[in-house]
Amino acid sequence: MNARATLAAALLGLALGYNFGNIGPIAERVSVDYGIGLAAVGVMTMLLALVHALVQIPSGRVVDRVRARHAAMAGLALVVGCNAVALIAPEPWLAMPLRALMGVGTGLGFIAGTQYVREIGAVAQGIFGGAALGGAGLAVALMPAISDAFETWRAPWISAMAFLMASLLLFVVAPAGPPAARRVLPARAHAGASDNSLFRDPGLYRLAAMHMAGMGLALVVANWVVTLLTRAGEIESQLAGLLGSLTLLLGIATRPFGGWILHHRPDRLRTALVVSIAACAVGTALLAIAGPIALAALGAVLIGLGAGIPFAPSFTAAAMRRPEAPGTAVGLVNTLGNGVVVVGAPLLGLAFSLPGDGRVGFLIVAVIWLAALLALPSDEELGVTPARRASTP
Repeated sequence: MNARATLAAALLGLALGYNFGNIGPIAERVSVDYGIGLAAVGVMTMLLALVHALVQIPSGRVVDRVRARHAAMAGLALVVGCNAVALIAPEPWLAMPLRALMGVGTGLGFIAGTQYVREIGAVAQGIFGGAALGGAGLAVALMPAISDAFETWRAPWISAMAFLMASLLLFVVAPAGPPAARRVLPARAHAGASDNSLFRDPGLYRLAAMHMAGMGLALVVANWVVTLLTRAGEIESQLAGLLGSLTLLLGIATRPFGGWILHHRPDRLRTALVVSIAACAVGTALLAIAGPIALAALGAVLIGLGAGIPFAPSFTAAAMRRPEAPGTAVGLVNTLGNGVVVVGAPLLGLAFSLPGDGRVGFLIVAVIWLAALLALPSDEELGVTPARRASTP
C-alpha cells in the first residue's frame, strides 16, 4: 500500500509542479503570441504562485478535516479545467485569471499530497517534493521542443493537461490514505489550532525561511534561466532548456535524500542544510556568468542538488511541531515559501531590462541565498532531539 500511495503522490507532485515551469522557458515566444511584454509573462507565473501561496493555510485547514486523497482529486480536477479553458484563445484577459484560478487547485493539491504521505515517512515526503520540483524542471526541459510541435500558446496548456489527467486517473484507484487529523486527535487537542498560537510560532517561520531558500528561490531562477542563457550566453534555446531544467530535475534525487538524512542521520542535518544552501548561492553566481556551457551546467547542477535538501525537513518538522493541525502548519510554511516566487519571478524578469541581460538579478539572488543561512532553524525546531541524536548510529 505504501508503494502505491507514494507513486500516486509522486505523480500528483509532478503534475502540479509542471504548471509552475511551463511558461518561463518559452517566455519570449509567449510574449509574441499574447502580445505582452516579458514582465507581463512573468506575471502569468506570479499569479499562479500568488494564489497558490494565499490558499495554503485554507487548504491546510481543509485537509485537516477531510481525507487528503479527496482534496487532491478536487485540486487536480480544477487545474485540468483551467488548462482546458485556456485553450480557447491566446488572450491575456483569459489566461491571466485562469492562471490565478489554477493556483487554488495547485495549492489544495500540494497540501493534500504532503498529508497523503505523512504517515509513510520523511523519505516519501521527499519523493513527493522531488516529483513536484522535478515536474517544474521537466517543463523547463520540454517546453522549447513542445512549443515547436504545437502552436506556442497552446503548448503549455496541452502538455500540462496530459500529466494532470494521468495523475487524476491514478488517484481514482489509489489507497485511501490517512484519515483527517481532526478526526483522529481528541477534541481537546484541537484547541491550539483554534486560536492564533500557530501563527505566533517562531519555529514555523524559521522552517518557512529554510523552505524559501530551497523551493522558492529555485523556482524563481528556473523560470528565467533559459532567457538568461539564450540572451546573455547566446546558447540555443533547446540546450538552454536542458541546462536550466537541471536546477529543478535534480531535486527528484535530493529531496528524498533530505528526508533520509532527517530520518537516519539527524546529527548531520544542519551541516547538510548549510552546504546545500551555500551550493545554491554558488550555482546561481556561476549561472550569472552565462557561459561557457560547462560552467552554466555546473551552476545548474549545484542549484538542483542543493535546493532539494531542505524540503522534507521543512514540512516534516512543521507537521511534527503542530500535530493538532499538521496541514495548517505545512500550509503556513509553504505560503511563505511560495511568497518568494510571487515577488521574485516578476522582479527577476524586470532585471533583464538592466545592463547585463539579467546577470545583475541572478547575482542578487545568489546573495539572498547566502543571507538565508542566518535564519536556519535550530535542532529542536527541526525535530532533532537529544534522544534522536543519541540513537544515531
